Amino acid sequence: MRNKMSAVLIVEDDKLISDLYKQALTKAGFTPVVVSQVEEGLVELKKGKYDVVLLDLVLPDQTGFSILEQINKDPEILTKVIVTTNFGQSENIEKAYKLGAIDVLLKYNITATEVAEKVKEYLAQSK
Repeated sequence: MRNKMSAVLIVEDDKLISDLYKQALTKAGFTPVVVSQVEEGLVELKKGKYDVVLLDLVLPDQTGFSILEQINKDPEILTKVIVTTNFGQSENIEKAYKLGAIDVLLKYNITATEVAEKVKEYLAQSK
């Protein structure tokens, strides 16, 4: 599978984490784009085609759930969403899945390289 054409939108306000994700995804052959707020993420989703979104739940302007809700409302946004969070409460995980996330990854349990591998796995399953 060729990953070079696969675009990944990273919605993450922690610069260290977003830089690690971007580096790992680039090394894995993806084209990552980083934004740090929900509104920026929604603008990116409307103007470009992203195969996967890595979505933090706690962001400065709104929660990541806002993006999941918007994706559900807009039939033109066709993308898979992987939620990344440090908050592993069952209600947050359940809500993320209910709103269409394909996975919820706990940041403290996974490396950036493992996140890139997960992205590869999900894209391989969808082809």
